Amino acid sequence: MSEWLFVYHEPPRLEDLVKEQDAVPEDADARLRAVLTASYAVAYEQYLRGNAASSRHRTWALRLIVLSLLLQAVAFAVLPFHLAGA
Repeated sequence: MSEWLFVYHEPPRLEDLVKEQDAVPEDADARLRAVLTASYAVAYEQYLRGNAASSRHRTWALRLIVLSLLLQAVAFAVLPFHLAGA
């Protein structure tokens, strides 16, 4: 779930871009460049947001792993006292 933003954005289909370029030859290159630039900008922004969200998730996962290891160390340290009363 943390990595879905990396591949979410879909640029326009190549067939649609070719049809548009054949239909209106004047100024088609500028529009094609603008569409591709806008698609790249949207994908890049989503990549940055997804990267930031994934970084936060990885940080929390690391904290939980460290916490579980500390709790396990405490449990092993308390174990002799627990068995001493039996």
